[in-house]
Amino acid sequence: MARAGVTLTIEGLDELIREFKELGEKTVLDTLHTANVRAAEEVRDTARQMAPFDTGELERSIHVLSATRGKQGVLATVGSELYYAMFIEYGTERMRNFYPFLRPAFDSHEASIIESYREALREAVKQHGG
Repeated sequence: MARAGVTLTIEGLDELIREFKELGEKTVLDTLHTANVRAAEEVRDTARQMAPFDTGELERSIHVLSATRGKQGVLATVGSELYYAMFIEYGTERMRNFYPFLRPAFDSHEASIIESYREALREAVKQHGG
């Protein structure tokens, strides 16, 4: 199935987990997962606003497609499963005009996403007596 989307990934959690060892791996991953889902929802909402509007089908099709966590980190994917979404986002060889909406939505939130991870971890440390 064709898919257009952007993926939010946090890498290097091994070092982060060592630094927050007193919190425990599960707490760190749960905390980052929650922050990552919230960030993905913000990107989704902005992408919906930025998507070109014709019938509204594209806008309505933009969702958080997946949100997972594991020992390697957390991952959330925002996008659309409409077959033509990727053509609108990236264009084609024959398509002179294309209208990116996913990547610009992510880019507009990049700094706030990073800050939301920091704030979530600060809050987790406070709640656990840090």
